[in-house]
Amino acid sequence: MPFTTRSIMSQRIEFCLLASKPGSNISDLCRRYEISRRTGYKWLKRYNEKGNKGLLDHSKRPYNFPNKTCTEIEEYVIKLRKNDPEWGSVYIN
Repeated sequence: MPFTTRSIMSQRIEFCLLASKPGSNISDLCRRYEISRRTGYKWLKRYNEKGNKGLLDHSKRPYNFPNKTCTEIEEYVIKLRKNDPEWGSVYIN
């Protein structure tokens, strides 16, 4: 009998379908799928909000960068640097 391979997405969907049934035990399901309860509840919340698309991996990139310099200032500094190349550290274009 050959081994069956299942994608991560199909396992997540299966978990959410089983967890959505009334009377299901989330802790047991998490142990069976070898995930933490926190991850199980996160998947279930995303599944209830967005369906299958909610179970896709999300980017780890932050939504905002509070310390980022605004583009106008960046452009101004670059313009100054190009006008006077000896000012500041070595500029590599």
